[in-house]
Amino acid sequence: MDAALSATDPQAKEKRKPRSATLIGGNMTVLDVIDRAFRIYRKNFIPFVTITALVVLPLAIINIPLTIAQIRDPNSGTTSGLALLGGSVGLATSLVQIIVLQPIIAYMASEMHFGTKITLREAFSGIRHRMGTVGVAYLLFGLLVGAVGFVTVIAGAFTVGILAIPGVVFLVYYATSVNLFLLPMATLEDVEAGEALGRAYKLGKQRFWRGLGLSLLITLITVTQTITLIALSQLSLLPLESSGLTEVGVVVSVVSENLVAIFTTPISIIALVVFYYDTRIRLEGMDVSFYLSRYDDPRPHMVPSPKPSIAFLTGRDWANMLILLVALAAIIGGAFAIGYGVATVLGL
Repeated sequence: MDAALSATDPQAKEKRKPRSATLIGGNMTVLDVIDRAFRIYRKNFIPFVTITALVVLPLAIINIPLTIAQIRDPNSGTTSGLALLGGSVGLATSLVQIIVLQPIIAYMASEMHFGTKITLREAFSGIRHRMGTVGVAYLLFGLLVGAVGFVTVIAGAFTVGILAIPGVVFLVYYATSVNLFLLPMATLEDVEAGEALGRAYKLGKQRFWRGLGLSLLITLITVTQTITLIALSQLSLLPLESSGLTEVGVVVSVVSENLVAIFTTPISIIALVVFYYDTRIRLEGMDVSFYLSRYDDPRPHMVPSPKPSIAFLTGRDWANMLILLVALAAIIGGAFAIGYGVATVLGL
């Protein structure tokens, strides 16, 4: 009876609704996003690592005999067959990562951002109807990037590389903008693949520099962790190699590399989900939409996704790409200068 009363009591409904209407977001810095992502990861470490391991480990199992066979006889037919098998498994693993693993991690991170802890089975049930949308969205994204890349190469070939420069800058700008939000939008919102792609670009370019900073910082953290863990694993291989146990060393090396992937893969996805909520609250008033929703505990797919009215390219986009062009030129020029200086000092 109490449950029935609370379900019809407007005041009880108002008490429940703010739980999701007052999400952490809307005023987060890049460091706040990273801190929140690591707290979600740390509190739910086992589920994230478990689902990642289920996808990554099959490739590791194939790579171990392949690597050992290559060491024993690089030119044998068995090695070629294993290489083909390894490539097929690698392709299949990549597709599973895009269509299954990444959406599950994104969905789990979303629920945990709301303070709801779910099981892997619940996460799979929650996103299985979105897997096709995610796959088609990334297929469209790949086709668009490939088409622009092809045109850029052709234009560069006929203009001695001059027209390739703006093409490359646009590709970096477009791909970075889309990658910030395509996964959470295709997974969490009730939109078709094409709409998710369009929304991801138009929302991503409004947060381009903050999103680029977040991506670079996350990459720096994961690369540092990867280098550290792989360096430690390589040090552990020295006694094995000196003892002639090369094949055992191969097993240790492959396992170590895949363990690194298992531990680091969820971090960037969780961070992008947190950044997604912060952006949608800032730019689209998602917290207000949640509060006005007829659902007691709404989620993104329960409220309409706004259709951005912003143009495909605006003056702000051209300015951003110009800044990006100058930054890329400075980085390339600096790298060339350093390389030339080192070569001069060494007398090469």
